[in-house]
Amino acid sequence: MTIAAAFVAGAMMLAGGGIAYADTLVAEDELLAGPNLQLGTVDCGQGLSATIDLKLRRQGNTPGGGGTDSPVFANSTAVSITKTSQSNVNASDPSPSTVTTPSNWVTSSTNTLSNAATSTITVDTTTAGSFTGTVSYRASGTNTKGGTHTDTVTLSVRWTVNSCTQPDTTAPVVTLTCPTDDVMLNSTASATWSATDETGFPSGAVTSGSVPLDTSTYGAATASVPAGLVTDAAGNPSAAQSCGYFVTEDIPPVVQVTCPTGEILIGAEVYGNWTATDEGGSGLKTAASGQILAPTTAYGPATLVVPAGTAEDNAGNTSAETSCDYFVTEKTPPVVELTCPTGPFLLGEAVPDAQWTAYDPSPGSGLAGADSGSIPVSTSSVGAKTLKVPAGAVSDVAGNTSLASNECSYSVVYDFTGFFRPVDMGGTLNSVKAGSAVPIKFSLGGDQGLGILDGAPTLKWIACSAGATVDPIEVTVSTAGGSSLSYDPLTNQYNYVWKTDKNWAGKCGTLQVKLNDGTTHTADFKLLK
Repeated sequence: MTIAAAFVAGAMMLAGGGIAYADTLVAEDELLAGPNLQLGTVDCGQGLSATIDLKLRRQGNTPGGGGTDSPVFANSTAVSITKTSQSNVNASDPSPSTVTTPSNWVTSSTNTLSNAATSTITVDTTTAGSFTGTVSYRASGTNTKGGTHTDTVTLSVRWTVNSCTQPDTTAPVVTLTCPTDDVMLNSTASATWSATDETGFPSGAVTSGSVPLDTSTYGAATASVPAGLVTDAAGNPSAAQSCGYFVTEDIPPVVQVTCPTGEILIGAEVYGNWTATDEGGSGLKTAASGQILAPTTAYGPATLVVPAGTAEDNAGNTSAETSCDYFVTEKTPPVVELTCPTGPFLLGEAVPDAQWTAYDPSPGSGLAGADSGSIPVSTSSVGAKTLKVPAGAVSDVAGNTSLASNECSYSVVYDFTGFFRPVDMGGTLNSVKAGSAVPIKFSLGGDQGLGILDGAPTLKWIACSAGATVDPIEVTVSTAGGSSLSYDPLTNQYNYVWKTDKNWAGKCGTLQVKLNDGTTHTADFKLLK
């Protein structure tokens, strides 16, 4: 409440042997009674203040005073108005803080300035009882003698405050506390609450408890209690409250892996595929699928392992190790290598078997059977012979069979001896008359039949060397026809009758008898006239 009052504070002084009135500071308000400001009676807590006007009033126009002492402000002078003290009240500083007298102030018929400063006085009404306080103001400015004139007015402020018993309008305070640790998904958890009030609660009121938490969804969540959860004794309801908590989960993601299918060869670059699913509800933090290289370095059953921790969910749970099985095979056949004994061998001779070895090229599955063996070497007929291990003779564990081995060669020959006399060998020139028939005798270790020659013997011309040893053919054979071959079982010898030509007279040559075992036997001749 703002009130107003009227009061005039004056001062008298003697000047020039008579009574003169000095310029004074006047406080005006309708509630002023003398120096007392009566603010009256108010209810507890009701605002109470008064605004007063602070004015200059001239009570006469006699300058008076001796020297520079004069009780009258000079014309057109600035007079400052200030608050000098206050007690048990709160007064604002005068505004404006300076007022100016008119130019005819000393002689003017108007004795009160209209331009006043104001100050508002406010008192405390929060406590019941009767109270007093004071506030003083001062006016200061140049007087008519050039000195300084001041005047002070002090007000006594009085007021009364009725009983301060106030109604309770403060609501009770509810504190809601959520768990500080993470709570598990789909678990049973609660937040606790408690209530306090400055004046208290009705008898039997519930002032603490708990509320269930929603744990059905992973992540940050909020628990709350509604307004009016509790009411104090004055009927004031509590405000709504909330708190935050975090729902987590501890179920790791599940990774499933699919191994490569079909025929998987050693050394092939093949991959398995894996997929991850989140079982706990927090969602995957890492990729939901991927590939992993399957080892194919060795033949046989293999396991593809997806390591633990491949997948991680947003709750920090990681997947366990998982695996699948597959089979690595190979298509490389075993290799067989055959070695024949060194010949030549005589017809019918007993000789060592040809030897073979086998291996499975690395990387492979390994041999399923023996890694070596032998093949009989036949000498039942003469000629060049070849052997090989047939395809499929060796298998590996993967079921691959060998190709045919390499071929190896040997030869079987007659047990040749000769030529017998009358023919000499060893570089001797056998001289014979051209046109005669020469018996070429030799042994093959038995009767090998008459088909032993590989064509008719031939004569290859050579130079007649003057220094060569010449041995005459002592025996020739008369023949009505050409050359012929025969076998004599008594002597176990073959006899080839070689018919020379008269036209060869004077020449030298080498007789070449080529057998069907691949051997050639020779003797040198000089054909005479």
